[in-house]
Amino acid sequence: MKFHRTPARIVQAAFLGALLQTQADAIFIQLDYTFDTGNFFAPGSEERARLEDAAGFYENLLLDDLSAITPTGPSYPIPDSWVIDFKNPSTGVTQTVDNPSIPADTLVVYAGARSFGTGQIAEAGFGGALTSAFTNSAFDIATQTRGETGVGTTDFAPWGGAVAVDTGTTWDTSLAGTGSDYHLYSVLVHEIAHVTARHHGRQKSASVTSQIVAVTAYILTGSSDVAEASTMYGAELISGFGREMELEADSLG
Repeated sequence: MKFHRTPARIVQAAFLGALLQTQADAIFIQLDYTFDTGNFFAPGSEERARLEDAAGFYENLLLDDLSAITPTGPSYPIPDSWVIDFKNPSTGVTQTVDNPSIPADTLVVYAGARSFGTGQIAEAGFGGALTSAFTNSAFDIATQTRGETGVGTTDFAPWGGAVAVDTGTTWDTSLAGTGSDYHLYSVLVHEIAHVTARHHGRQKSASVTSQIVAVTAYILTGSSDVAEASTMYGAELISGFGREMELEADSLG
């Protein structure tokens, strides 16, 4: 299936997203192109513009208070330092970054592209982390919770993750979509949901989640039929995630 949006629906989404910013701080998605070795998201390109648009979609919707992660140790495994890991978007193998600083209310998303060669067109996920040997130190706790309560049970507070798209796919890089090729913006909105979908606590974000679904329904279908939003990609994009997580990403984007 191929998807596109009309400018009117994009305006509707932006308007509805602005209405949600009434409680906590908006979450900023910091895009990092360090591992975009093939330069798919080149500066000034339509591809980069669509990724920034997709990140902006969630910045209008995600509200929370995430504390900064500021290592004071020189490098992992020295105390008060850490190392993050994620799937390198350009190679597909595990990538580590030593001792990054993550600003408050920010998720870092590493972006890139590679040939999947299997019919898969994109993937994304949140990253992992290892801290110094002093488990439950103040810094260790900060990397795990980012100041949130209930992490591990009703909340989730990642530092971010990675998103990758297929270089062999013919992409429609327009914002509104022409319907002729796979719509890059639509796919990126869906994939970034895999990084962002679980950072809100299940209990405290129930109302926000329902609003996100409503906004997405406007964008994807122009109607209030949430079921269509939750099934927009179907089996085509069910790869690398369980069906429940894939459907959740569908409902958000």
